[in-house]
Amino acid sequence: MQLLIDNSNTRTKFALADGDTLAEWRTIIPTAELSPESISGALNGIAFTHATICSVVPDASKLLATSLGEIPLHRISQQSDLPIAINYPNPAQIGADRLANSVAAADQHGSPAIVIDFGTAVRHKEGDVPLTETMGTADFIAPEVLLESYDSRCDIWSIGCLAHMMLSGSPPFVENSEELV
Repeated sequence: MQLLIDNSNTRTKFALADGDTLAEWRTIIPTAELSPESISGALNGIAFTHATICSVVPDASKLLATSLGEIPLHRISQQSDLPIAINYPNPAQIGADRLANSVAAADQHGSPAIVIDFGTAVRHKEGDVPLTETMGTADFIAPEVLLESYDSRCDIWSIGCLAHMMLSGSPPFVENSEELV
């Protein structure tokens, strides 16, 4: 059995797979609550021979890997042997979640395909207190998010960036580091 771990900013999901078949067992730990104890408790009595981590939270990924001990482990990244080609200016900037989603889309629906991930999406209504947590992808993040006071209007910026990328094939702002973007 293989342990599959999907670690996002909000939740860390665990599942078991036997070849191409998912087992019934699954569990979730809020990412903010990840600890050696919560991981050990979630995996207590669960038998697996190897694990795969798909993580966009580097510190959580390290904690998960350490908590698994000596079990053979693969972390999904642009360096993984994937059945898809990566045509992106800086592949190291592509999150493991996007790579996994792209592999799944190609496997399930063929390619070419457009994959959109709303993993950190939240509902924000008119009149709500402005959001303050900085999160997002440098290529699409609105300036208001970086100023840590934003609302749903920042989505217009991100949609414009996404449309630019879909139409031109490249991000609207290309730099060698997220800091410069």
